[in-house]
Amino acid sequence: MSRAAFTELPYYLVCGRCYEDLENVLCSLSFIFKKFQLGLGRQLLEDFTTVSSFPSQGQERFASRPRVQEYRSFIARHQHLLDQFPILLWQTALNESDGSSVAADVCSHLPQQHPCLLQLVSRSGGSDPCVMSLVDFPEPVTSLAVSPDALQLATGSADGIVKVTELETGREITMFTGHAQAISALCFVTSGLLCSASLDKTLSLWDLAQGYRLHVLKGHSRRVSSCDADVKGLVVASGGWDCKLKVWDVGKGKLITEFLETRPITAIKFHPDGQIVATASWDQTIKLYDTFNRKKIAVIRGHVSSVKALAFSPDQGAYIASCSLDGQVKLWSVKTGTPIGSLSGHVGSVNGITISSCGRQLVTVGDDQKVKVWSGQVGRELVCFKPEKDKMAYAMCVALSEDCSQVAVGYHNKYVRIFSTKTNMLLHEFRTHTASVRCVCFFTHTSSSSSHPSLLITGSDDKTVQVIDADIGNVVTTLYDHEGAVLCVGRYSVDSIVTTSQDCMMRIYSLFSEEGNIKPVCTLTLGTHSGAVTCAALSADGAIIASVSYDMSLRLWNLEVERERPLCVVHNAHADVITCCAWSSTGHYLVTGSSDFTLQLWDASKYSSGICLQKHVLAGHTAAVYSVAYKKT
Repeated sequence: MSRAAFTELPYYLVCGRCYEDLENVLCSLSFIFKKFQLGLGRQLLEDFTTVSSFPSQGQERFASRPRVQEYRSFIARHQHLLDQFPILLWQTALNESDGSSVAADVCSHLPQQHPCLLQLVSRSGGSDPCVMSLVDFPEPVTSLAVSPDALQLATGSADGIVKVTELETGREITMFTGHAQAISALCFVTSGLLCSASLDKTLSLWDLAQGYRLHVLKGHSRRVSSCDADVKGLVVASGGWDCKLKVWDVGKGKLITEFLETRPITAIKFHPDGQIVATASWDQTIKLYDTFNRKKIAVIRGHVSSVKALAFSPDQGAYIASCSLDGQVKLWSVKTGTPIGSLSGHVGSVNGITISSCGRQLVTVGDDQKVKVWSGQVGRELVCFKPEKDKMAYAMCVALSEDCSQVAVGYHNKYVRIFSTKTNMLLHEFRTHTASVRCVCFFTHTSSSSSHPSLLITGSDDKTVQVIDADIGNVVTTLYDHEGAVLCVGRYSVDSIVTTSQDCMMRIYSLFSEEGNIKPVCTLTLGTHSGAVTCAALSADGAIIASVSYDMSLRLWNLEVERERPLCVVHNAHADVITCCAWSSTGHYLVTGSSDFTLQLWDASKYSSGICLQKHVLAGHTAAVYSVAYKKT
């Protein structure tokens, strides 16, 4: 049995462009068995890729054939096992997924000397998520990196050895030795240049094409924990337990600059623009440095334990994701440093985090032995509405019209502006209040009459409520009943609104007269709170209205049953002022937000019996919660 014949046969079939014969050979279990039996199993994946060396239409058709793809996948997934135990080929092939060409071929190719095989009764109908297994690592693998062209995989292990593998075939391209201790981090500077960091306090730059070390970067006094390269491949940054961030010139192998922190650095990451580098530290913070101007530009606080890993979003680095020792995953705006999202789900430390190239998946790994994939474009800015520079002021409140075509914003400088979400253009601007605008709400009349315009209701620190024609931007009428700043306005029914105020009162207005004209009249005043009423919200079925207050109480009303007092009161519902509330779109579930930094979820299904049960306390905010909303279903 000639080893040379089995080695050279695929090559000569490709040279002769005998693609049909090549498929029959490479997709033959007998041929595959002999290759493994002769110790040539590692060549099989290369046999499939040999075709790409001879570009032609036949080559493209060969690579796309379903049978060829299935056999190649089968070999890639099981090569590590069949190298050691070729006889298991038949058993492994028999238990491929239903409908697989490999499983269908095994019966006709089964040799007589192996008639006894076990077949799984419940086999997976889908493809195996593992496409290849790499073995032959004598020590634990401690780090890895994928090249920018996605053709090579670099792995570092506890024995200080770096291996570079071809991802397509699993073939080892080269191996580097030179570190005295375990490899702690790897990063590709370019597709042909690799950087390795080690517990031996050094970094090394390796030339992959020539197979030798270009530079040894020395300067850290304790273990190097992380390294990363800028997008142009000109500089490498490293961080270590010596509390230092160092930036190195790749070409010269020299130190450019360094920054000293107070606690050990656990992770670093370059911003996509290549100038900013972020560090994660034991001191629970994320710091941003401008490497060009050599200065610290921001410190992001919010974690309550050591930050373990970082990842920038691919959309020009608009946000950064971080994970920590306590299992928290957080997302931050790079521009402002403010938190824009928090994810919980791991038990124990989250050790690694990455964001997909499309920005739609966030992947985390943790001590709980789980890999979690989080979907959604969290924190992605869709539209930004800005007034003219000379009219800039704090935005105090915002509301979206029912058809989502308009956004209304109330400002501290007394302005109210209405923007189009389709064109991002300013539609209307008016300044009819005499003090800061605290709340806004769109109101569309739902009766059969189509003569009513879309209305915008605004409340202000000037103690008034204004009803505005949102179509033309004119004030229809002004309500003067409240004796304190108006803190909340909202829809109560198809033709009425509810308002709350610092005067501890909640008022309900009917907006339309019997003739159908816009003529607001106060129909009910509720005043059982002992502090400013900050928010009122109507349940999805219209049965219950909830009110919250500075007095830290939650009150539930059913005005059809009892108009004088609430049916349910929860005193000291929070440890501080309750600022907001919102009902779920289904069921009687209510969420409240407070200045005690928490959200609380309540089950109000038994409110008629005076019972409102606390279900969950949602912690994680590091400041007062001022607004909350349920996603509509």
